[in-house]
Amino acid sequence: MIELKPHPDMKKIYLLYFLIAFSTAVLIWAVPLLVFIPPTRPILIPVILVAAATVPYWISRYYDSIRYVLGEDGLEVEYGVWWRKRSYVPYNRITNLHVAQGPISRLFGVASLGIQTAGFSAPSSGRSVGGKVAEAVLGYLKIDDLERVRGLIVEKIKGMRPQAVEAGEWTPGEEPLSQILWEVRQIRRLLEKREA
Repeated sequence: MIELKPHPDMKKIYLLYFLIAFSTAVLIWAVPLLVFIPPTRPILIPVILVAAATVPYWISRYYDSIRYVLGEDGLEVEYGVWWRKRSYVPYNRITNLHVAQGPISRLFGVASLGIQTAGFSAPSSGRSVGGKVAEAVLGYLKIDDLERVRGLIVEKIKGMRPQAVEAGEWTPGEEPLSQILWEVRQIRRLLEKREA
């Protein structure tokens, strides 16, 4: 079992993203409000100060919450400050690994590894990496670490037959013909219900 965390530069990257978004928001709507509608000053200035003070604290807490574990049978990703999220991806379900690196990530020498599986079909709940929806994301790893992790995952999935099944359909290790028979029986039941 190997446990990983993102590189500490992730906090600097998130802070840089925040400063860019915050500066843009202040220039676009806060400055005009303060200049043209002076009664907004007593409300707007404390809001700006609270946001500027709270976000760095949240970034630090978010970084501390992230955990990647490469186990014997699968990969676990855990993150979240207020709402904790944990996903587990068995190696035999992985169909695609892709690396994404934006301009700011390139500046810091980090990248993200997106992991897609055959059975994942919920793009609205998946995390996006490089424009692709991924079931699990190992984010903000140094390039050398990312390549090492990618190599470890590839070694784990080599020789495994990918499986795209829904929970409760069949147990791993069952013969492929048993799986096909199960699916044909499910189709027959649906057709009989439809006819009745």
